[in-house]
Amino acid sequence: MDKESPEPFKSASVTDTLVQPGVGSRHLTDQAGRPTKILVSTPGKYIRVQAVGTGVLSPAEVVVRGV
Repeated sequence: MDKESPEPFKSASVTDTLVQPGVGSRHLTDQAGRPTKILVSTPGKYIRVQAVGTGVLSPAEVVVRGV
């Protein structure tokens, strides 16, 4: 799951963060490919990538590009 926001995230909790005003999210249900591109159409200054539940998250590299 990744989230983007124009403001800093106020909580480490997924549930609390998702109800924070201005926060958007994307949830991938399949295993990520190499590379995996996630297009976001909302502006944001902060991004958080995390595993949901007990899954393992092993990103080798995260690149955020703006327009």
